[in-house]
Amino acid sequence: MKEIKRLTVRSLTEKANYYFVPVYQRAFSWTSIEIRQLMTDISDSYKSDKPYYIGSLVVFTRPDDSAEVIDGQQRLTALSILLAVLKNEFKLSSSLTLKIRYEARKDAERARDEIQEGKVSDNTFSAAYKIFLEELKKTEDIELFYNYLVDKVTILQIEVPKNIDLNLYFEAMNRHSFQILRSDIVRLKGESLLSDPKEKKVFNLIWEACSHFNSYVEEGMSFKLWNRMYYGEGHSPLFGVDYISWWNMIVTHVDGQEEKEDYTLDEIIRYDSLENRKELSVKVTPDVHYSLTDYANFLLICANVLGYNFILDDKKMLSSYDTVDFFSNEESVKRFSYQLLRLRYLFDRYVIKESEKGTFALLQYLDLHEYRPSFKDREATLKCEALLLQLAKEYPTHEHLYYLVPLLKYLNENPELDGVAYYEFLTSFVKNWV
Repeated sequence: MKEIKRLTVRSLTEKANYYFVPVYQRAFSWTSIEIRQLMTDISDSYKSDKPYYIGSLVVFTRPDDSAEVIDGQQRLTALSILLAVLKNEFKLSSSLTLKIRYEARKDAERARDEIQEGKVSDNTFSAAYKIFLEELKKTEDIELFYNYLVDKVTILQIEVPKNIDLNLYFEAMNRHSFQILRSDIVRLKGESLLSDPKEKKVFNLIWEACSHFNSYVEEGMSFKLWNRMYYGEGHSPLFGVDYISWWNMIVTHVDGQEEKEDYTLDEIIRYDSLENRKELSVKVTPDVHYSLTDYANFLLICANVLGYNFILDDKKMLSSYDTVDFFSNEESVKRFSYQLLRLRYLFDRYVIKESEKGTFALLQYLDLHEYRPSFKDREATLKCEALLLQLAKEYPTHEHLYYLVPLLKYLNENPELDGVAYYEFLTSFVKNWV
């Protein structure tokens, strides 16, 4: 990527040139559902003064310095309407206006001009205007809401390289439902604190491998690299030394070259490229193993394991991480990377996963997409599976997965336990938790 910026709404309005919505983009189509959800999300946060991440905006700089919007024009247009309502109906944001132009859409530009003047007619812009007004009237402190909106609501603006075929890029994004996730923001902040290119590479290798949640962490990197990370080549294994020794060992085994300046389309849209990273002599199709949670909530679970009292709600991830300054220096990034890899391995091996057939099992990954029971003692493995399935059925949603915090804490302290010891622990654990 050429450039990534985290911008507030105020920063968007202060842009010298305009945002250009090309003709290949669909017209503004947000309904009351999307608008009310946006207002609910902001209203849930504005009294806390914690930053709220609204999503992503992918742009391309045109020769006239305007920013052509490739992805994100729906929320950009919605924000412009919200600012218009605040200006016209509540006498706020008089100098803050999002400068947007719509190619070959005179009706859109006319609707935009009308709502800027407070004129409501019969179009999607006006319909959104009415809904925003209705929701804003419910707001207890409109000035506090406005100040929060312009200074704390943020968007991630990504600028793509100039040598990209934009039509192909746009089609690929639609095909793969590409979006920048909240976890990507956390990743960017962590990476930005590392100065050594080799350390950046280690951080990104770990993050990428851990982020795939329909597979095992070992499948997210080459067999050779995983062996180095797990066994430490005879010294500094993942479960045997402090993070500093382990980190220094791994850094010596990665290529220290800088990131490429030219990116392929797949690299830019961050599409799943697990097979391209594998060193396999025969192409095989990986099994799908669904985890009990997703990556965003797993990051929050890991933070709780490390002692941070984070709510298991991915919508509040960024505010949680920002509040405690989770990544404050290089050492904090290295320490978390080490713990993240440990906890993901333990999660994969000692917490049940669901197969495509709907069955649950406790498995460990071998190689070439082969799996075996987590313990040699098959009977103990089955007993552990039954207890873990009881927990999974009792607490099926992300916000109820707090039991994974003490469970992973125990595993992190006892990574090499056998099936009998794990069953004994789970028996007591389930009695106390359920």
